[in-house]
Amino acid sequence: MPRPLRTLARSIVHALDENPGVRAIKNGRNHLVDHAFRLRGRGAGKRLAALLTDRHVRAATFTIAFNSPWVIDLLTQAWARHQPGVPLVVIDNSSSRAARVVHEDICRRRQVPWLPLPANPEWSPNRSHGLALNWTWFNVIVHCDLEFIGFIDHDCIPVADFDLRRRLDGLDVYGLHGASLTHPTAWNIWPGYCFLRPAAAVGLAVDFKHRIEQGLDTGGGNWQGFFRRLDPDRVGRSRHRRVPVDPGTGPEGGSCLLLDNAFLHLEGASYRPSFRDPVSRERLVRSLVDSLPVFASAVPRRRRHGDL
Repeated sequence: MPRPLRTLARSIVHALDENPGVRAIKNGRNHLVDHAFRLRGRGAGKRLAALLTDRHVRAATFTIAFNSPWVIDLLTQAWARHQPGVPLVVIDNSSSRAARVVHEDICRRRQVPWLPLPANPEWSPNRSHGLALNWTWFNVIVHCDLEFIGFIDHDCIPVADFDLRRRLDGLDVYGLHGASLTHPTAWNIWPGYCFLRPAAAVGLAVDFKHRIEQGLDTGGGNWQGFFRRLDPDRVGRSRHRRVPVDPGTGPEGGSCLLLDNAFLHLEGASYRPSFRDPVSRERLVRSLVDSLPVFASAVPRRRRHGDL
């Protein structure tokens, strides 16, 4: 299709997407799909919740895996090194059966709880991720007695020790804050780096789907029924900055987002072309596993805290 026609088509789609009537229909459709998906596999979710309870787990961080065994391999190694006191739980949303098999093997070898989701009905990565997060919340987390939980992107890799319990002290929600692109007061905590106390959400409407009409991406549904009802003094914002990464391994531009000087977001590890070269990817993985990344001077070595 010629570029002018592509531009026109995108403009039409964008205009329709922002039309209140069209948006209401799409939100209604997304709501029905979400709730139907939550009903699937509920028994497996409750069994995972029982496992965490039996192990007396009081804090856990959940990641949504998607078709990237090398990322799960890296994340589970780095998590064991830098966050030994907060169990990592892998919720597998992969569309690839082969990827699920490898993810399960990695998690079994590293003693990381792993749970495969039912086949996700959404084709959009954004909507698929939102459904997976909601399924995890309503089928696992609400059935556990957890002091706090985290959601972290599968390619948000810990590169230094960071005391999550201490950082959550006195807060109900903490993470990467994002303001709405269109709404003057709406905001969200990115669910790729989001930590919260389930007790703070009791009686409130948790929803990790996006809200285009409010200018909010994945997790934006939490603003209306949850985040905006919290005491602003109990909402914490993470520090973040971009740091250089070897252009042969990192995403376009040769940089990645560094959160709290402790978590490096590789940004699009499942689909960016820059991560498809196995030689470059292996170099990046080795640098992170060895804690000698090319931006080492930007990540001071931290004394390890005790178990959380």
